[in-house]
Amino acid sequence: MQEVMDRGEEEVFGKDVGVEEGAFDRQKVEAWDIEEIEVVCVPTGSEKCDGIDNDCDGQTDEEGAQGCVYYYVDKDRDGFGDEATKKCLCAPTEPYTLTVGGDCDDQNAQINPSAVERCGNGLDDNCDGRTDEAGCQECSLFYKDQDADGFGVTSDSRCLREATVPYTAIRGGDCDDNDPMVNPSMEESCNGKDDNCNSLTDEEKKGGECGTHGYMLFYYDGDNDSFGVEGNAKCLCAPWGAFKAQRALDCDDHDAQVNPSMPEICSNNKDDNCNGQTDEAGAEGCKTYYYDADGDNYGTTKSQCLCSPAGNYRATMSGDCDDNDPQVYPGAPERCDGKDNNCDGLTDPAGAQGCITYYYDADNDTYGTSQSQCLCSPTGNFRATSSGDCNDDEPQLNPGATEKCDGIDNNCNGQADEAGAQGCITYYWDADNDTYGTSQSQCLCSPTGNFRATRSGDCNDNDPQVYPGATEKCDGIDNDCNGQADEAGAQGCITYYYDADNDTYGTSQSQCLCSPAGNFRATRSGDCNDNDPQVYAGATEK
Repeated sequence: MQEVMDRGEEEVFGKDVGVEEGAFDRQKVEAWDIEEIEVVCVPTGSEKCDGIDNDCDGQTDEEGAQGCVYYYVDKDRDGFGDEATKKCLCAPTEPYTLTVGGDCDDQNAQINPSAVERCGNGLDDNCDGRTDEAGCQECSLFYKDQDADGFGVTSDSRCLREATVPYTAIRGGDCDDNDPMVNPSMEESCNGKDDNCNSLTDEEKKGGECGTHGYMLFYYDGDNDSFGVEGNAKCLCAPWGAFKAQRALDCDDHDAQVNPSMPEICSNNKDDNCNGQTDEAGAEGCKTYYYDADGDNYGTTKSQCLCSPAGNYRATMSGDCDDNDPQVYPGAPERCDGKDNNCDGLTDPAGAQGCITYYYDADNDTYGTSQSQCLCSPTGNFRATSSGDCNDDEPQLNPGATEKCDGIDNNCNGQADEAGAQGCITYYWDADNDTYGTSQSQCLCSPTGNFRATRSGDCNDNDPQVYPGATEKCDGIDNDCNGQADEAGAQGCITYYYDADNDTYGTSQSQCLCSPAGNFRATRSGDCNDNDPQVYAGATEK
């Protein structure tokens, strides 16, 4: 239900309420039930495309209504309408039936925005506002070519079926149509003109041979020494920036002292003359190096003047008598190897490295005197490798000889007949001189000091009365060194009888002891019952 009531104008528009227009009673209107009024139009409203007469003008969805769409007349039925005939409608209405316009000739179905422009018909076939424009079907584009050099002015062209003076060029791009020597096909020359029409004058030549039309090759010369970098050059009419050198081969364009015209100098680690070598032979400040194949710092007479050692030219001294052996050179230590190691003309002289000390050995007993020489091999009487011979006229006397009990120092140790000599006798230490010694002994040619006993076993070497074989005595001492003191039978012993019942009388069984021992405790015998202490000789008879 749509409700509208305009109190200001005191008008009600809507369904028939039974009151003639212009003759209604306000009070009655106010008394109407507003719910019963259905309003469908308002004179001041906007017409809409909704099937209703919104503005009460007696028309429904008329032209220009809100929400309308442009419809065009398409007389030639080519699918495009005449732009001049369009109307904004709520629905298509003959002859306004198309929503696509743009047709510039609605009398010709061959002319519309989707058509192909055709040359030579004087029509704007595709309705783009131009006739026979560039690219039209079957036409050719010709540029104005005033100087007849085959290139025309890009901005002045026509689409023609055939060339027509002055539109004769099929290529544009001519930047000076009054000069036939200026066009895009020309090669740039050093003449102050833009010969090839690329908007540049006397520009760098990129391609082709340099050296024609006034062009020259200029190399990049960063250090301004008149030599440039090979591979970094420009073909120019004149020097430009750092591209100013007409000679290349500069191997260090950051150093003006380095270029092919400079002398090579030693010790600066540079290829001063750019010949691909650094500090080569003969450079200023070079030093003589001798050929040293074996790397021992001494070379042959063959030499080169170099800034630093190079290859086998590395020795600063010559005189090597064998350049294939690094152990042979002047000043080398002489070695026992059958070579003249120090190049002095001598081989294996005395004192050579690796030499052996040989002692003078007149008696040839392999032991020499203190006189010696360090030699690579025995020479003359210098043939012993051990010294210490105390009699070099007697081959039986030397430090390696066996000492004998003969009163002579056989082994040259400064002693004659010392302990352990061949033929020696074992003597035991005998402090108490009882002819028995302790276990301490020495093998001597004769008794010496307390080593004088030929028998050992003395258990008390401070008592001459104690030794193996001495008489055992009842004195609390192991006199005979048998491991027992005061054993049975010792000198001064007492006879003790076996007395099991301890009644001071024993049986006939007895031992001679220094003191009672076990059941041998009775000094009297005659017990006739040694198991009863009440029975013994002299007991009271019961």
